[in-house]
Amino acid sequence: MKILINPRYEYLRPFVERLARPIFFARNGETLHSGRNTVKLFETDGVRLVVKSYERLSPFNRLAYGVLRKSKAMRAYLHADRLRRLGIDTPEEVAVVEIRRRGVMRQCYFVSLYTDYESIRPATELFMQREEAKRVLDGVAEFLVRMHWAGVEHKDLNVGNILYRKENGRYCFQVIDTNRMAFHRRLSMRRRLRNMRRLSCGASAYLYILHRYAEVLRANANGVQLKGAICRLAFEWRQRTKRKLKSIFRRDKTGSRRECGEVQMIRIPGRL
Repeated sequence: MKILINPRYEYLRPFVERLARPIFFARNGETLHSGRNTVKLFETDGVRLVVKSYERLSPFNRLAYGVLRKSKAMRAYLHADRLRRLGIDTPEEVAVVEIRRRGVMRQCYFVSLYTDYESIRPATELFMQREEAKRVLDGVAEFLVRMHWAGVEHKDLNVGNILYRKENGRYCFQVIDTNRMAFHRRLSMRRRLRNMRRLSCGASAYLYILHRYAEVLRANANGVQLKGAICRLAFEWRQRTKRKLKSIFRRDKTGSRRECGEVQMIRIPGRL
């Protein structure tokens, strides 16, 4: 077991150490998200914490994260610290817990402070009807420009991972899900557009963000929108192709198992 705690939150060590027992996480906390990973809300010593459990690791990744690479939780912790140093806001990192058996990663947890910021998803859906939602997307475009100028490439840049809150008449933004990040000295426009193609919002909202992004950069808005649209279409085509191939593979695999089962049903009576 390995535990890393932000020195500012050393007093939370008793809680963090309890995470080393998987049954504690399974039976406690309020579930915020359940899927490939599980995210829960806890409160201890007057502090609200979000704990993310990275659970479904393939056999290869269990070995790789145990020996060759930093775990997802460790990368999320280190990237959160680096983002804030670059002026990009994200919930403050509190701790990492890694559980290994014989050097193989079994489970890991990333602990951060709870944030009351909201997802920008509703704004992307309502910006055509509400002027306030349009102002949010204006802020998103400015935030993305600032993030890209800092050399940050968020490799899971979907609208669920960008949060916002209105403070004193202005919008403030945060990014979450920080384990998949890359940091560069500079980002070319091509890389920026390839990064933004992951924004999982409707086409009209996506084009609006691209237009405002170009205006902030004082670039040709029509050209940015065109290139951005091409990037997104290519990305979506590739994603659909991947899903189809996986679906075919699963069907073939299931079919093979059924055939094996039928053969066994025929052969077993023969043996009897």
